[in-house]
Amino acid sequence: PRYTTSYGTGEMIRDALERGFRDISIAIGGSATNDGGIGCIRALGGRFLDENGEELKGCGGDLIKIKKIDISGLNPLIKECRFTVMCDVTNPLCGKDGATYTFGRQKGATPEIQDELEKVCVTIVISYKSNLAWIWIT
Repeated sequence: PRYTTSYGTGEMIRDALERGFRDISIAIGGSATNDGGIGCIRALGGRFLDENGEELKGCGGDLIKIKKIDISGLNPLIKECRFTVMCDVTNPLCGKDGATYTFGRQKGATPEIQDELEKVCVTIVISYKSNLAWIWIT
């Protein structure tokens, strides 16, 4: 989970935007990733920076290193889109019954990695709400 990324999902969304699509459905889960979507947002022009201002790659292991989110380069077509997110489970994102603790082991996460990913998952959700409020889905 530290080395996997949702970047490819972002590439597919970018391709759909370039082809004129504005109603986009995304199925989440079963991706073998646990990067909090940072790979996807990075592919769409968002940048995740570490404490030195260096851009991170956008994989699960980068979550703990994020100190700033820069969305100035985010594809502006996203504002024109309607996203539908489909999921085949009812687990919450975070918490003892959340994605990391429920599905992390099958993605190769040890208990130590699960604890690390869970901690940053909560942090990234808070950061997304403050940095990406204009596209936040409730």
